[in-house]
Amino acid sequence: MKSLTVILKLLITTNLIFAQELMQDSKSGMYGFVTLNDNGEDVWVIRPQFEAGEDFFDYNFTFVKKGGKWGLINRKGETVLPFAYGKPGYPEYDDNLIPVVKDKKHGLVNKNTGIESVNCLYDNKLVFQENFYWTDTMLLLAIKENKAGLIDASGKVIINFLYDNSGREPFTAIETLLKSGVILTTQNKKSGILDNQGNTLVPFLYEEVGVREYPDTLLFDIGIKKKFGIYSSELKKEIVPPTYDEKIFFEENFAVVSRKKKYGILDRAGKEVVPCTLTLSQAMEELDKLSSNNN
Repeated sequence: MKSLTVILKLLITTNLIFAQELMQDSKSGMYGFVTLNDNGEDVWVIRPQFEAGEDFFDYNFTFVKKGGKWGLINRKGETVLPFAYGKPGYPEYDDNLIPVVKDKKHGLVNKNTGIESVNCLYDNKLVFQENFYWTDTMLLLAIKENKAGLIDASGKVIINFLYDNSGREPFTAIETLLKSGVILTTQNKKSGILDNQGNTLVPFLYEEVGVREYPDTLLFDIGIKKKFGIYSSELKKEIVPPTYDEKIFFEENFAVVSRKKKYGILDRAGKEVVPCTLTLSQAMEELDKLSSNNN
């Protein structure tokens, strides 16, 4: 019987701890946390001492305000994270992860674990990147010293802070035929392309870049001063310098190209097999001949 009494007391104590509700004290105007006693009356389990606060809900930790700053406490009222934060934000990508600001730097606090899962190091609020289809890992856009990078929800740096902070989406993820995924971004106002590990596929030398998809390689459109060419990430060089008036589209093994309103033909190796001296109709005729001979 004595052991049953002990168990009942433990259950009552547990219920008192976990059935806590934020309440303002009518006398002091301060906030604390109450629960119901056996008579259905509110009793303080964390005395009113805070200027504002949030309910625990299903978490073991919650934010409260003291001395004009917010901090994190546990259900016993113990300080877990110091009173050094601005008002916590609302979760946008994971209900456990709360956006916070400390000393004008942004991070994330995990209300399940009671820790800063992403330390407050960043210039702007962290933004979830939902277009990075190739990974189940949550990726966040972060800005540090006005440079853009990508981190995960633990704060691990995935893409280093080397790229231009050009608004809400400085990184554009694109699926490729090889299913590897690439990232379009800019560095010092020049465009380039990264793979999904942050390695450079196209150097940051161009005014514009674009993805070209083929079964056995990765080729990319490049452009400078409205002139276009092709860059090979396999060969790590321009296979077609950006000297043509329009982007280059192959029909099987050849492409009609133009320079100064004159037309010619390229092969897949980037060689100009017919010089740009023809009209468009003449170039199309030559393309038909080359394609027939090739077949």
